[in-house]
Amino acid sequence: MYLIFALVLMVIAVRFSINDIKLRTIYNKELLLVLPFFIFISIWQANLYSGWLSAMIVFAGGLPFFLLGWMGAGDVKLLMLYALITKSLLLLLVLISFIGGILTLCYIGVYLLKKQWSLLRQRGIPYGVAISIGGLILFILQSLSS
Repeated sequence: MYLIFALVLMVIAVRFSINDIKLRTIYNKELLLVLPFFIFISIWQANLYSGWLSAMIVFAGGLPFFLLGWMGAGDVKLLMLYALITKSLLLLLVLISFIGGILTLCYIGVYLLKKQWSLLRQRGIPYGVAISIGGLILFILQSLSS
C-alpha cells in the first residue's frame, strides 16, 4: 500500500513543482483536491492527531513568513499537507531546508550566468519544489522503516 501512496505522492509532487517553477503559484483548488488523500494517508498511518498538530504548528509558524512576504501562502499550505503525513516535523523541515538550499544555489548560479539577477529577485525561488521533494523523500524513508 505504501508503494501506491508513494507513486501518487510522486505525481502530486511533480504537478505542484511544475506549477511552482512555471508560474510561482500553488493553486488552492489543487491543494483542496489532494487534501482528502493526505488525510487518508494520515489515518492509514495512525498519525491523524499528531499530523494535525504538526499541520497547525506549520500554519502558526508559516503565517508570519507569509505576512512578511518571505513565503507564499501556497507554500505554507503545501507544507501543512506534508506535515499531516510525517512522523517527524523537525526532520521534514530540516530536509526541506536542505533541498531548498541546494535549489536556491542552483537558481542563483543559473541567473548569475544569464546576468539576470534582478529577475531572480523579482520572481523568487519556487520553494514548493523543495517542499514536494522533501515531503516525498521523508514519506518514502518513513515507509521503509515501518
